[in-house]
Amino acid sequence: MRKKLFALFSSLYAMAALAQFPQSDSPMVTALIDGQATSSLPNNPQNLQVIQALQRSTKNDGDILVVFKRITRFKEQNTCGRITMYIAQPASKTIWPQMGGDLNICEDGLPPLKVCAENPKKLVSPDANCKGGMSPIDTPEIKAAIANSLKHGSMTAEQAQAKMKSEAKSMESAK
Repeated sequence: MRKKLFALFSSLYAMAALAQFPQSDSPMVTALIDGQATSSLPNNPQNLQVIQALQRSTKNDGDILVVFKRITRFKEQNTCGRITMYIAQPASKTIWPQMGGDLNICEDGLPPLKVCAENPKKLVSPDANCKGGMSPIDTPEIKAAIANSLKHGSMTAEQAQAKMKSEAKSMESAK
């Protein structure tokens, strides 16, 4: 089951990574706009195994879905906000919040704009180059939203990657 959950976590992480590319019709964007959206898990053999394992754990063959909910809209970039996503089985009223996470997204499917440290009042593209070749940083509002998510148990992308690597290593050594 642990390996199957890792595969699902990887799928969710990949879904979050997709938020970095324009997808204005994605369930993530729909949740930002409408407050909530649901989606089936991508149809692949790993997810099928996870779905079956989760259904066995609830003793219910109801659909397993990814639920996306808006946490907040940003004031400074009002077409952007923070959403959370998690796995749920509505038929059994079961949710697995540990199988998900939070991310920032805009209505165009792109991440919010950032700022350069030397000019914190001017919004720039997340892939812009700042003075001295530095990368742009999150705005104070976005930093606060991320800090709030971390305070409530969410992980940074780096923490999620480290957790996945650690899980993969422990699975390899268990073989």
